[in-house]
Amino acid sequence: MKINKFFLINSLRILFSTLISLTASYGFAAEESGTFQAGGQIQLQYVSSDKKTDQRDSLFFRRLRPFIEGDLYENWKGRLQWDMGKSKVGVKDAYVQYSGFKNKKLTLGNSKAVFSRAFMTSDSKHQLIEPQFVGENKYGSPDRAMGLRFEANNASKKFAYAVSVGSENIVPDQDALYFISPAETPSGALDLNEGWLMTARVDLHPFGSLPLSQGQLKKKTKATISLAAMNWHNDGDNNIHTLENGIDDGQKKPDVDGVKGYEASAALRWAGFSLDAQYNTLNVSMIAPAVTGGLYKAGKTTLTQMALEGGYMIWPNRVELVGGYEIQDADKYAAKWDRKSAGVNLYLSGHDIKAQVTYRKSKNVKGKIGDDQDEVFVQTQILF
Repeated sequence: MKINKFFLINSLRILFSTLISLTASYGFAAEESGTFQAGGQIQLQYVSSDKKTDQRDSLFFRRLRPFIEGDLYENWKGRLQWDMGKSKVGVKDAYVQYSGFKNKKLTLGNSKAVFSRAFMTSDSKHQLIEPQFVGENKYGSPDRAMGLRFEANNASKKFAYAVSVGSENIVPDQDALYFISPAETPSGALDLNEGWLMTARVDLHPFGSLPLSQGQLKKKTKATISLAAMNWHNDGDNNIHTLENGIDDGQKKPDVDGVKGYEASAALRWAGFSLDAQYNTLNVSMIAPAVTGGLYKAGKTTLTQMALEGGYMIWPNRVELVGGYEIQDADKYAAKWDRKSAGVNLYLSGHDIKAQVTYRKSKNVKGKIGDDQDEVFVQTQILF
């Protein structure tokens, strides 16, 4: 299976790399039939953290994401986006998409899985600066997967569904459930759990399609109700923290055997208000049955998450007051980890040019009673 998997991944890389290169050259050589564009996302962030006696602050580029995108013949599109934020370079989007079917799209390459509305919504279009539990790759939201994604909707766009299947890695860590795309995996990383991810979702839009974007920047009433499911299973290729006798090696990096997850989410845009709500439950099992610590108890855990994120435009399309509340619980937690957030957003040109301030107060960090933290985030964003 290992040989087949690497053959598939390398084949996919060669295929979409070739097609995107052709897209770019076609856009320049045949302007009448093809297009080519480049742009990017710049987020400059300041963060101040106060956790008991540990106080620190920093100023850095949270995200530096250039992209190139173009049409490859009629109904074909290629996109490549990479991130240079936090002084690291990693591939984000890298795919070819076909939209020649009526009300349907097929994507091949590295793209977002269709689980977790919070993660599927671009980080450039959130009201709070940092993601909530339900949208964090570090706590169970799948990252981009390398494979296939199929999306469809009816003629009125009031009903939509999507499925995806692809390769996805997990970073072993008893304190987290950290998904990472194979395309973004650091060179030389040896202890990642490799596996396959399948996701599916249905979305109901009673007032017409609601884009994956927060804040009511358009004066239209919109709503969405969604259900989704995911299944990740370890392919057995790389489990270096499990000894031959099936016992964990004690480095606090237990190998994950499988993850099954379910999502229920909803969103509303009305009269200047914007509200997003989401609930996730993730059932996780370890390869070594006796692992206890961090999230896990006796080799397994049920990770549950609930989040609310909303705001109100006190000055339409310009100034928005925002807030959020979220909870995460796991089998080994002594208490639920909860976070409360409040802030203000200034929109100079929608989400393209905006400034944000968010204050977040965390209680019982990582399930430890009395381990609290205060954080202040300030961020400016430009999309071009």
